[in-house]
Parts: sequence; structure tokens; C-alpha cells
Amino acid sequence: MKSIKRFLKSDDGAVTVDWVVLTAAIIGLAIFGFGAFRDVALAIANALSSQMSSVVVSVF
Repeated sequence: MKSIKRFLKSDDGAVTVDWVVLTAAIIGLAIFGFGAFRDVALAIANALSSQMSSVVVSVF
């Protein structure tokens, strides 16, 4: 019974659990954010790609 009480009072690892949950939340929000703006990001990337491919580079 003492070991159970000691385990319940112990807070070792609580900070680690907090960081894991916080990191998972940030990653989840980043994935959701990219999903929400994916079409805009792809349109910008395609416009940039076409602009870069039309540039003529000459060597003197």
C-alpha cells in the first residue's frame, strides 16, 4: 500500500508528459494549418516556378 501512495504522490515525468502533449499539439496545428492553406501555397509555388523558368540566364 505504501508503494501505491508513493507512486501517486510522485510527480517524476510530469514535465516530460507536458512537453510531449505540447509538441504533439503544435505538430497537429501545423499539419492543420498547411492543409487549410495548401491550395494557396501550391498556387504561389507554381507561379514562382513559372517565373523562374522564364528567366534567361546568360554567361558572359
